[in-house]
Amino acid sequence: IKAQVALLTETCSSSDKRLKKNIEPIDSAVSLVSSLEGIRYDWRREEFPDRNYPADRQIGLIAQDVEQVLPELVHTDADGYKSLSYDKLTAVLVEAVKEQQELIKSQRETIGTMLSRIEALEAALEK
Repeated sequence: IKAQVALLTETCSSSDKRLKKNIEPIDSAVSLVSSLEGIRYDWRREEFPDRNYPADRQIGLIAQDVEQVLPELVHTDADGYKSLSYDKLTAVLVEAVKEQQELIKSQRETIGTMLSRIEALEAALEK
């Protein structure tokens, strides 16, 4: 059982509402995500051999750029190096998808209304 609890602790983050306060929705998530730039990069392994960075090409974000938009996701260590909590970005992406879905729904309704009006106009023209 201890091993199962340890595994659960390693793979899950505490998220119970009872542990949180000052809860606010993430507004304008699409705009926030649009402000970010996904990049491809290689680590400067030769200059930082003690960090054991992988040699293969990477994909990610620049912490300094994210900090301008979502400072809650960035940590600065004692040496001034920045790290990014990629897992917390999920909440912003969820809200961005929801915002986009609402926009798509609204556009579908508008298109449906426009198509009905076009069909009515075409029918009137045929008479």
